Amino acid sequence: MIDKFKELLEVQEIDLRIMSLSQERDILPQKLEEIKDAVKNEEAKKKELEEENKNSIKERRQKERDLEGKNDTRTKFQTQLYLLKSNKEYTALLKEIENTKNEMDVLEEDVLMRMEKIEDNERKSVEQDKIVEAKRKELEETFKKNAEKIDLIDAKLAEWQKDREEKSSNIPKNILKQYDRVRQARNGTALALIKNNACQGCFMELPPQVISETKLGQRLVVCENCNRLLYFNENP
Repeated sequence: MIDKFKELLEVQEIDLRIMSLSQERDILPQKLEEIKDAVKNEEAKKKELEEENKNSIKERRQKERDLEGKNDTRTKFQTQLYLLKSNKEYTALLKEIENTKNEMDVLEEDVLMRMEKIEDNERKSVEQDKIVEAKRKELEETFKKNAEKIDLIDAKLAEWQKDREEKSSNIPKNILKQYDRVRQARNGTALALIKNNACQGCFMELPPQVISETKLGQRLVVCENCNRLLYFNENP
């Protein structure tokens, strides 16, 4: 049984390597998805800027048309001013001209503000283009690197899987089945060393009888707390 434990330890070491490398492989597509999401996010920001700028241009043009209309109205009032005969009508029309001028001032300020906003958005849009391009380049480079890394990992996993099959071929099926069951339940670690009279898998103190049976090595002994298969280090 002790000889089988040596083989089981070798199998466990291979299994832990396979598990670690498989986890590393699984992370690679996740990283790619994160960058894809970042690209979509930056593209959405760019589209939002473009849409905002489009609306600002549309609103500016409308304000310019309103301003032109107000200017026509003021010109019309000024022409009529010289045709009036009564002071009352003259004063009333002057008030209308003043009101129109004030409205024009507000419109002019609004047009200038929108022009500044358009210029600012255009500047931001240029900067956003650079950000999007950088993210797309990062995605392309990451995709290429990940593909190469996955190929290397798959080759290594195949190599280790073959090694595992060879190492486990001499282990009785019932023992290997028990080992696999515990390994899956205990995050890849099915075997636990006994040290200082305690299981190093869960660090619970072991009964003397369990320790004695493990030393005899005549059968598989499990930790009553974590169900790992117990063993002693022959070269402490």
